[in-house]
Amino acid sequence: MLLWFDALGMAAYSVIGAAKALSLGAPPFSALVMGVLTACFGGVIRDVLAGEPSVLLRREIYVTCALI
Repeated sequence: MLLWFDALGMAAYSVIGAAKALSLGAPPFSALVMGVLTACFGGVIRDVLAGEPSVLLRREIYVTCALI
């Protein structure tokens, strides 16, 4: 269940980051990159605070999911 909530949070932060970048006048590609970075680094910060290995260091499709 926690994995599903993590996926929903990542999706929400991707959309929020991209929408914020677009609202500040960023081009669409830059907004896409900012949405991905917002979601991925939010996950990294979560892992650091939880004391777990970063999700980016594991073999998963975390960044690709944020991009899609």
